[in-house]
This record gives sequence, structure tokens and C-alpha cells, in this order.
Amino acid sequence: MKTKMFLGLLWATFIAYTLLLAPLDQPGTLTVIEKMIKFQLEGINPYLVTVFALMGVWPMVYACLLFIDERTQNISAGPAFIASNGAGIIGLIPYLLLRQPQPQFSGRKDMLIKISDSRWTGLVLLLTTIWLLAWAWLNGDWGDYVQQWQSIPFVHLITWDCCLMAVIFPSLLGDDMARRGTRRRSHFLGSLSSSAVRAASLSLSAPPSARLCNRNRHFPTDSQKLKHGKILFSGLRLTVTGCSCRVRPPA
Repeated sequence: MKTKMFLGLLWATFIAYTLLLAPLDQPGTLTVIEKMIKFQLEGINPYLVTVFALMGVWPMVYACLLFIDERTQNISAGPAFIASNGAGIIGLIPYLLLRQPQPQFSGRKDMLIKISDSRWTGLVLLLTTIWLLAWAWLNGDWGDYVQQWQSIPFVHLITWDCCLMAVIFPSLLGDDMARRGTRRRSHFLGSLSSSAVRAASLSLSAPPSARLCNRNRHFPTDSQKLKHGKILFSGLRLTVTGCSCRVRPPA
């Protein structure tokens, strides 16, 4: 409940702040956006280009979680994904407000979920982010970017938007890591993810042991046969929880 209250307050505040600054009404804003979309980057600070590009990377990072998460919800993540590409957190937060916590995943993975769950997808996003940050650091003018952030509404808002996309990422990460059976590492990665997009990509490029799994499955007890023909010793029960197995005697 506290998380949703925070998200709702953040959403309303950022909408009001955007309307107040009205960046698209400022002269030259649409021209700069058009140039960056067309890769006509001459005269544009690489730090601004990187932040603008990361606002395209972030929706892809979220998509890796959203399209898996929507299988456990009564709402579609498609509109939120599309809206987040143009409106950032303003388009994304409504889905986070309407969804319900669900740490379990059931059913088959279709092609979209297989791509979202692939470590190669996370690896591509991670390398893209590292390249963008390195390019900005080597070629950009940080002092000039700070001045633009202080004086140009578009730069000010897109920077905040990029940072806030990282701040709200843990609202999805907890359930996703529970589905992957990596809850033990959730505190570390959750804290890390709130500081940089590369950490979110790192969590998506986890090794195969962290793939999606169905939790709380119970296998046959006593002398019933398992799928691969193995027989459980009499009186023992095998339980799979979070993709880890344990054998315990009967109560």
C-alpha cells in the first residue's frame, strides 16, 4: 500500500511539474528532439543524447518484466509499454498502480516471454547502456549539461524522468526475482537497480539458473514414481520452492 501511495503521489506530482514547465512549448525543443531522432547530433551535448537514448532503453528493460508480469494480472502491459516510450514514468506508473503483487508464474512461455526472459536480451541492454555512458563520459561536457539542466525545461524534465525510471524499478523487481527463484539476492539487486539502468540490465542477464520457474510444486510422496522414473524413498517428501529442492521427513 505504501508503495502505491508513493507511486500515485509521484505520478500526480510529475504530471503537474511537466504541465508547469511545459517543455514542448519552449522554442527549439522540438528541433532538438527531431535532430536526436534523426541522429543529427552535431552541436548537441553527448550527455543529453545519452539521457535521451536511455529513455528508449528503459522501456525495453521494463518490457522484460512487464510482459512476464502481465501474465499474472488482469490488465495488459502493452499500453504502459507504448506510453512509457513517449511519456516515461507518466505512461508507466498507471500499470504499476493497477497491478497486484504476484510472485508466481504459471503456464507456458510464448515467444514474447522467451525473448523477454532471455539472458541475451539483458546482455544487449547492459552493453548498450555501458556504451552510451562511456561515450557521454569521453565526449560530453558535464559542466555545460548542468547549465542546460538548470535553464532548459526539456533537459531538466528528461533528466528527472530518466532517474525516476530507475527509482520505481524495484516495484516490479521483487516479484520478478521471486518468479526466477532469486529472492535471496533481491535486497542487493533491488538497491542496485535504483541507482542505474545497467544494474537492471545486469539482473536480466542473470545465468540460466535464474530463469522463470513455477513455485510451490509438490512431487509425489512415498513410493510414487517421478517423471524420470526415479522412486522416492518411503516416508519422504520432496518439495520444490523457488527452484530449490529439499527433502524432509514426514511430520
